[in-house]
Amino acid sequence: SGQPTAALPHGNPGTVDEITDPTDKITGSPRTKEELLKALRIECPALLGLVKSHPIRCVGVQRSGKTTLVKKLALLRMVLLPNHQVIASTPHYEPTNSYPDVFRIVGINNGKRDYPAITKEWNGLAKRVEEGQVNSITTIWDEFGLMDQVLEEEAIATVLTSTLRETMKFGEYPVFIVHGETQAFLPGSKGLVTVFLNGTVRVETIGEKVIGDDGLETIKPTGKFKVEWLDGNKEEGQIPEWLTEELLLNIMGFNQGSAEPSERSPNPPVPNNVQKLNVLWNKELSDSEPAEPDVLFDPFSPEQSAEERGFVIRFRRSGMSKDEIILKLWGVKKGGSKGYQAAKGKLEEILKDAGI
Repeated sequence: SGQPTAALPHGNPGTVDEITDPTDKITGSPRTKEELLKALRIECPALLGLVKSHPIRCVGVQRSGKTTLVKKLALLRMVLLPNHQVIASTPHYEPTNSYPDVFRIVGINNGKRDYPAITKEWNGLAKRVEEGQVNSITTIWDEFGLMDQVLEEEAIATVLTSTLRETMKFGEYPVFIVHGETQAFLPGSKGLVTVFLNGTVRVETIGEKVIGDDGLETIKPTGKFKVEWLDGNKEEGQIPEWLTEELLLNIMGFNQGSAEPSERSPNPPVPNNVQKLNVLWNKELSDSEPAEPDVLFDPFSPEQSAEERGFVIRFRRSGMSKDEIILKLWGVKKGGSKGYQAAKGKLEEILKDAGI
């Protein structure tokens, strides 16, 4: 027809470059599963590669974003894998870094550590694989280095030696959060540690040093991570800033902390009953964990504020130890300091007045 052919958006006709360019950015945040997949293929293929992966160990220095990466990966699995469930075992409660309500959270009950619940989940993973049940479950093992306080070595060995090799066949995706990769940081004997390191995909979160508000050096997460696959291949990625927990919950049809599908999500899928129950169940549990004060109270102040009394009573009723309350509210550690003695006096007085 003599018309000049329209130039392709990118070069090399007949190749993938013709239609996609790695520098393309999706404008606006993805709002559907399909848009999410497309955006991640371009911006963070390494994270997509981890969705259906052999067992993962997530390592990195403190505050480099290990828990954040694991939470986002687990939520991503809930979006992309049909009827996927997440069970998070954590032996400690961190209000600033808690797991979303759509996960089933075990290990904390009324502010106290619940080791039997963690043991039950660990044995449950071994049993499901041993019986050949096909599922779609992520199990998160937070503070994996503390597992030898929770489990007998035999129970640890069973999962690390036989279960881990079989997990992918049965739709089980364990993720272990660890602080180091030597025997000092991992449960079990030297031989078990080797088996664990050889049988897990290594994901390292990268933090950067910054000066905090107090003028001291601290680590800040960057969203960057490095993956070393079981075959030794390596890959790097950076979680896009738009990939928030809230965005993933919205795509699933949840608003954070609510069992109601969110209105923002186009055609939200109906959450399955298990997830709904988890949300309600965890909400009840998390409501028993009081928030912490924005600023510390003064142990030497002769006055007792209503807020101070309220925190002491709520913390104590949630099962927290007196020394932990003193640290959280007045910022002083157990010992012979005047600050500690003053705070302890205040605490005892408040508890006595409240009849606790």
